[in-house]
Amino acid sequence: MLMQKSFLFAFLSAGFSCSQPKAEPGEINPISDDTGDVDSSIDPVAVSLDIGPCEGGTWGEIAQPSTTLHVAGEQADHQLDERLKTTGSPTHPFRHFAELLVFLSESNTSDATHIGLWPGQFALASDTLDILASRGLGLTACGPAETSLVPQTDTDAPILRITTAAPVQLQGLQLASNAIAPIIQIDGAADVSLSALTLVGGPLTRLIEASDTASLSISGSVLSGGHTGIWTTGGATSLKIVDSLITGSTMAGIWTTGGATSLQDVQVTHITGLPGLAEAVGGWGVMVSNGSFDGKGLLIDGAQGVGLFTGATTVTLSDIQVRNIATNAADTHGRGIHISGVLYESTSVEISDAVIEDVADAGLFIRNASSVSISNISINNVAPGLAPEADPAGDEETETVVTTGDGIVIVQRGWTTEHMDPTLVNVELTGSNHFSAIARAAIIVDASVLNLEMPEAMDAGLSVDGYSIYSQHCAILNWLDGDPGHSADTGAYDALPLSFDDEDMGL
Repeated sequence: MLMQKSFLFAFLSAGFSCSQPKAEPGEINPISDDTGDVDSSIDPVAVSLDIGPCEGGTWGEIAQPSTTLHVAGEQADHQLDERLKTTGSPTHPFRHFAELLVFLSESNTSDATHIGLWPGQFALASDTLDILASRGLGLTACGPAETSLVPQTDTDAPILRITTAAPVQLQGLQLASNAIAPIIQIDGAADVSLSALTLVGGPLTRLIEASDTASLSISGSVLSGGHTGIWTTGGATSLKIVDSLITGSTMAGIWTTGGATSLQDVQVTHITGLPGLAEAVGGWGVMVSNGSFDGKGLLIDGAQGVGLFTGATTVTLSDIQVRNIATNAADTHGRGIHISGVLYESTSVEISDAVIEDVADAGLFIRNASSVSISNISINNVAPGLAPEADPAGDEETETVVTTGDGIVIVQRGWTTEHMDPTLVNVELTGSNHFSAIARAAIIVDASVLNLEMPEAMDAGLSVDGYSIYSQHCAILNWLDGDPGHSADTGAYDALPLSFDDEDMGL
């Protein structure tokens, strides 16, 4: 295998010694079945473009079998007789991947679009996708229930590592590893597309890790276990996830500091926390720290500390559900969504059609965000959390249990009383909004501006004449449907204590 790989690299770097006519634009030439077999009494593999090798006689995730070079797996009836010549066609598949590599080093593959792996288990070199991408070839297989990749060696290395500037496609496989190294590591690549994958990792494994990669898209996939389901970094990194499930991670389901993030119909569930010396740590659902963030049809169900944290400067969230968020090891947080901005810098947030339930401390915590628009939000069952309370004598923080448990908290921080300008943080609340089973206040506005329509329901433990909207530290309430005269001003020196913000969360 090593000699074949070395030969292939030398061949690719030296260029092709011959060429064949390419298909005209728009044409697809099927891989030829003309093998030059001299013994017609020996049957080839009983597979055709109409009857595939995958379950049920289909082609599974191999969407273009006519332009795919096929590699047989472990099934005996898929192995071509040794007396026949392999060409990668459906009837003459390569017997193993090493045979394919030899073919690539010796042949023109201009008519091929993909390499297709049939049912079975394969151990490929970690740089396989780079090699294939350099020839314009994607890697696809029957599906994750039938075809899998395993580490080629016992060393702590990624199963696949992608660094190429050429487009990379990977589809229809299962990859599993208990190593500390990522299962798929992407570093400085240009365009990576992952679809119909199942990734399974141990408690310290990052399932997918991407750094400084222009475009990473993931669709129709299941990521199970691992330290982090998906981790990306680098301002130029763009992450798009569609119709996928991330479940059972320990530290976080998704953690990204990339430049652009899009989550469409994504589920993040059962994020457990990583066992520490005393208590579990981490356990966050989704963390989007920078750039732009678009989330639609997002479900976060089961996390610790925070369901969704975003420090992105442009955020659009719609049709989102966050539920079952537990407090962390110190009994703090457990909030549903945390929006973090920076004073004197622009942060634009739009949230519509959101449900937050069975959380602690705060359903929605908004900190230093210059412009936030909320419509049609329902916040239910917010339990108390542990919050710091200043000691009047020494102004020291003590971990005193106070009944936080608020629906929405809007706060400006990083100011002194003499220089406070509440207009630096502006929030608008309109539409059909409901608060039920809130431990303390439905809404707290602290040193900020809230323009609002009266919520349709406010069932909260702390209220004045049945209303539970509190302003403090010179906050401003502007009623869009007429002042009801029932909001409470807690004053600048007797404010309701609030829980930690993101500077205390280690984010």
